[in-house]
Amino acid sequence: MSHFSTNQREEANLVLQSETRVYFLGEDPDPQTLTPECARPRAHRSSLPLIMSTMLRTAAVLALAGAASAQTWNNDTASCTAMSNLISCGLLDDEGCAAATNCEIATDEGAFYGPDDCIPVATHADVLTNDFTIGMGVTEATYMSCAAVLDAKGNPVSLVAEADCTGLCEWQTEDGGSQCGAKDASFYSAVVASGANAGTKGFMMVWIQGNACNALTTEATCEENLACQYEEDACEVKVETQLALVKNKCLDKVDFSDIYSGRYASMAEVYAASGVPDESSPAKLQEAKEDARDAADAALAAAAAKETALLAGITDETDKKKAAVLTAAAAKGGKAATVDVTISAETADDACTTTLTGMALADAEADAVFCTAAAARRRALLASNFAVEVIINTAEVNSTAAVAALKVAQPTVADTVTETQKEPLTVLATIDGVDSSSATFTEFKTAADSSAALEAEASTYETESAEVNVAAGLPAEGADSAASSVAAVSAIATAALAAAACVFA
Repeated sequence: MSHFSTNQREEANLVLQSETRVYFLGEDPDPQTLTPECARPRAHRSSLPLIMSTMLRTAAVLALAGAASAQTWNNDTASCTAMSNLISCGLLDDEGCAAATNCEIATDEGAFYGPDDCIPVATHADVLTNDFTIGMGVTEATYMSCAAVLDAKGNPVSLVAEADCTGLCEWQTEDGGSQCGAKDASFYSAVVASGANAGTKGFMMVWIQGNACNALTTEATCEENLACQYEEDACEVKVETQLALVKNKCLDKVDFSDIYSGRYASMAEVYAASGVPDESSPAKLQEAKEDARDAADAALAAAAAKETALLAGITDETDKKKAAVLTAAAAKGGKAATVDVTISAETADDACTTTLTGMALADAEADAVFCTAAAARRRALLASNFAVEVIINTAEVNSTAAVAALKVAQPTVADTVTETQKEPLTVLATIDGVDSSSATFTEFKTAADSSAALEAEASTYETESAEVNVAAGLPAEGADSAASSVAAVSAIATAALAAAACVFA
């Protein structure tokens, strides 16, 4: 079993090691911003940011990820109530904390706090600890999918090279080191796909905005952004922004009026002060979803325009079909899942037909699956053995379910089936007629990366909007769209791996 060396592990976690990368709920408020009782000088600063920075830079996170698999998310009401208390407690000084019935001074260090922090009482703290632990497993897996090349068992083998850092991953430089890391949109999409509750989603949105604020290194650029404020030589996400982002996810399950009433007459004014769009109702979220889908479709069209020039040099018809699957995967943030298996058949075409039929992919769209077969060995008067390679666009097809279905359909070759997740542009660069050093390749990569990020955002909006609508007794309006159901199919496939209906996302 291969593992990172200590140095490799430290390098792979650079993006999550920064003490200043994440600023979260409980930071000192501007005395002019909130209620008088919240604006008193504090004896200490909250260490709540540690949930997404300190924990992820320790080896203990791997143990947490394992523990998360045995836990389940709390419901939306419990999580949002806990988050509301996390905010209100974090704004109190020691005297105010001691007087509050829903807060207490921490005497030790926990998953989201340090000694002497003002934290929610155990009832709510336990909810946060449980949900954050599950979230750690999700974000760790997302992060590692970008930072490392993994073997079939999910163990890290080597660090991802810059040339292979594409799609929902990006090359990041921090503290003098560089590595491939997950984009914020990728983290959030993964958390939503995992079935996270509303409170955890709100936390993730604040974390993401904290990253954006922290990247503004001067006071001038920080203060230009409504969502941020400059304090103690750092740009942080301000409290109004935290309230708005959590409200967008928790909807009517939180009421922050006790926090903002000293300065603002309504939550609408808090939204205006933060610059955060109000998505706190099914109708407003639906509108945001439609805007996100329009942006994703426009970006996908832009990538398609760049694709034409990129693939113009390919002359082989088979390679053109292969390239079409790879470019489609890149533009939607998918991987090129490469499945290899040996199949006995009369011809190469028969070998592919047998394989794709076993995967329930015989009727797959041209940009979803590519298959090729080459004779491996021939015996007199018997069918040949063909080495079959299937490339699956995981943005369109659940490759795990497809492979499981094949093993059921072809049990005699089940032990020989292998699946490798590859970056689509890395595979594309190996095709004759594609010049990875050309300007057209770079232009397509840029367009595809942008498209992938916007597709992830649109898909996440569609999932969340459908959930909110259904909870409100309204039509899901889009819950069955291909872009929004990859996560649901993955869950179904886990329970019924061989079901053909689970193959398509």
